[in-house]
Amino acid sequence: YVSFDGGASDNKLLIDILKTLSKKYKVKGDTFRARGYDLAKSSIEKCNFRITSGEQAQKELANIGPSIGSKIQTILDTGTLPGVEVVSNMEQTLSYFQNCHGVGPFTAKRWAILKMDSFYDILTKMPEEFVSEWPSLYGWEYYEDWSKRILRRESEAHLNKVMQYLHRVDPKCSVEIHGSYNRGKDSSGDIDLLFYKEGCDNMDEISSILQELVIRLYTDGYIRCILQLNPTLYDIYEDNVKDVFKRCNLAFPGKSSIVTSKSIRKYYLGVTLGRSEFKLTSQEEEYVSKGTQINKLRPDDEYMSLSVTKPNANPCRRLDFFTCKWSQLGAGRMQWTGSAEFNRWIRLRATGMGYKLSQHGLFKGEDLVESFDERKIFAVLNVPYIDYAEREQGLWEKIVSNVDD
Repeated sequence: YVSFDGGASDNKLLIDILKTLSKKYKVKGDTFRARGYDLAKSSIEKCNFRITSGEQAQKELANIGPSIGSKIQTILDTGTLPGVEVVSNMEQTLSYFQNCHGVGPFTAKRWAILKMDSFYDILTKMPEEFVSEWPSLYGWEYYEDWSKRILRRESEAHLNKVMQYLHRVDPKCSVEIHGSYNRGKDSSGDIDLLFYKEGCDNMDEISSILQELVIRLYTDGYIRCILQLNPTLYDIYEDNVKDVFKRCNLAFPGKSSIVTSKSIRKYYLGVTLGRSEFKLTSQEEEYVSKGTQINKLRPDDEYMSLSVTKPNANPCRRLDFFTCKWSQLGAGRMQWTGSAEFNRWIRLRATGMGYKLSQHGLFKGEDLVESFDERKIFAVLNVPYIDYAEREQGLWEKIVSNVDD
């Protein structure tokens, strides 16, 4: 279900400008300012009323201080914010590179400093960059598709597809959807699925189940690309990975440079649903087209694109498989639900109380305190249980503001 009206649409201009400011500072490496704008944006997205003044936003919403309140007032008065659209060439290039899967801030900055301005430029002058980080070749191929937002109904269709095949592999194994979907967001950038098996703490067994699942989904045509390979998957996927090297005229480095560990517990995939399996309604298409800024490849890079251009085809989507032991299900759900900000906050709280919290559980020294029951972890940390929808950036702060440490 997607809500097409309400507070978020009423405040779309504010949300869009704060998003732009956040991105502007992220690509510059100023994570502190970027985080501030992200938190303010999240607060506005969650509010169910039209914001009419900066003072109102500052008083009634979390994570909005005097500086951002003043900017909100300027936006409401003028319809824009001076300088917000002024982006330097360096910022544009950093953003362009970082929008590619597999390219992090450090790599993007190094390329920009070396005066590179396209993937083709890097390919011709520093081809070894794509050999060592070959999954970024798929990020290049699906650059535009992987920038498109995924509505909740489509995420559910992907979950159902995976569940059907998982039941054939091992009907006792379970899968849940997490990430921003679990936190109630209307759309997401990718899809996170968590796999576990009741009573099973043998990760080799779960890894074996996932490997067979990936093989079947790839054979079926649902999986378009696998972004890490063990020897078994390489033998099945060899032609595909060699083809992507050939398409960009890059010498194939050999199996030993492509294959990683024998047992894979996390899968990063590109997947596509057939039109008979999922199709956006006209209302959903309009919603996505208005709310999504699709990243476009520069002219020199377009020849590698496999992103969908036909209106009668679904785009390729990023899908991640994660696993956890049955005994660590609660801690695993906390980890993969997020948000990153919430996980950082609750882990810091645990550390401050003499504990260590990770996806494996809550520990006191070397002793496990709790890992299966989320609510017990919250209780030990003296925090009221926070629903998934309230774990969005900064929103939990109201709930815990009166907790006595």
